[in-house]
Amino acid sequence: MTNKIGAYWLKSGFFALLGRSSNTLFAFIAFLILVKTLDPSELGVWSLYVSVCSFLELWKSGFVGNPLIRFASGEVGRKYSEIITSSLILNTSISVIQILVLFALAPFLSVVWESQALIELFYVYMVSSLFLILQSHFTYLQQANFTFVGGFWSNLARQLCFFGFLAASYLFNYEYSLFELAISQSAGAVMSTFIAYLFGKEFNKVSTFWSKDMIFKLLNFGKFTFGTNLGSTILRNIDSWMLGYLISTAAVGIYNPALRLSNLFELPTATLTSVSFPKLVQRIKSEGASAAKYLYEKSMGLIMAVIIPVVLVTIIFAEEIILIIAGSEYVETIDILRITMLYGLIIPFNRQVGITLDALGKPKVTFLFVIRNALINMVLNYFFIQFLGIIGAALATLTTFIFVLIYNQIYINNLIGVKILRVFEYMFEFYVLGFNTAKSVLSGKQKT
Repeated sequence: MTNKIGAYWLKSGFFALLGRSSNTLFAFIAFLILVKTLDPSELGVWSLYVSVCSFLELWKSGFVGNPLIRFASGEVGRKYSEIITSSLILNTSISVIQILVLFALAPFLSVVWESQALIELFYVYMVSSLFLILQSHFTYLQQANFTFVGGFWSNLARQLCFFGFLAASYLFNYEYSLFELAISQSAGAVMSTFIAYLFGKEFNKVSTFWSKDMIFKLLNFGKFTFGTNLGSTILRNIDSWMLGYLISTAAVGIYNPALRLSNLFELPTATLTSVSFPKLVQRIKSEGASAAKYLYEKSMGLIMAVIIPVVLVTIIFAEEIILIIAGSEYVETIDILRITMLYGLIIPFNRQVGITLDALGKPKVTFLFVIRNALINMVLNYFFIQFLGIIGAALATLTTFIFVLIYNQIYINNLIGVKILRVFEYMFEFYVLGFNTAKSVLSGKQKT
């Protein structure tokens, strides 16, 4: 049994990390090309477009993905078929609603952010959304059945299509438009859907077994995870959205490199949470809430062990990093980067609290927490940007994260007895383990 558990974490963790790493790598290289070939205003428009698309996909993940994983994991037979059939119906319905909402809001957003180009970009994404119905369905099915291989290849295909177009344009000095960038993304969605189907079709036991009760059950759970994702998206994007509204799209472009770099270091957190959520649900069902305390402290210890050195180095060499990556045109981004890098020390705690509450069957609490956080960040950003300009957005978000960290840790400690000091004890244990391992390897080489 122990070997099976170890095999799950090794295999799942490998493909989840590989998938996240490849996506992050391609996205970052693509960003390097974008920042060299677009002016700050165009980069700002593209960043706003991508943030809206990401919000829509998180919307679907909350309403469809988390409920499917929560209820289908461990089920078999007719019950399993009923869950996934109902989920597919819900997935399709949500996607149609998203398309209609985006169609209605596209002209309004183009006025708010003063960019007519956004309208045609959003229209391209509407077409992509039709393919993403099946892509997301088959990806969620694989996660519910504890496999991440297909998700890796599917997401890689999506990234490669966009990256391939961008890299070829850069190498051959082709002056692409933002519309063409969106088309290449849409092509990636088609390829991703086909690959997700190939890997996920064995789990797709869709049949006539569905019911309104099951759809409402999924919706009832999903409404809170949707609200959580909604609040998380607002929390992470309100600074860029308000910069675009209060200042300009060029301000968003200047702010974007700091966000991109700080987002790189969320990779360990995102990987661990995607692997641990299905298993966390399973262990809580079999062992009770005590399993959540150990997994929380241990996983956060590992994440902190990886992130802290990287954050410190980036803060020290922020000027050199920005000048090399973005150029002197983005010198204003240097101090912003130093602030946004501090996010990486706080976000993992807040995210781990969220998935722990979801696994414990408390999505409503997570929802209320995140909505609270989003409202605080919205108010702080409005005033900080008014008085401090672009850097005010970063300071407002950091202030919000600090407040949330303090409150969340008090709450999770009272709920399941999590001790934040244990997190750092585990962190030092990982350092000692790494040091001893390296020492053993070096000693072995010296003896030979």
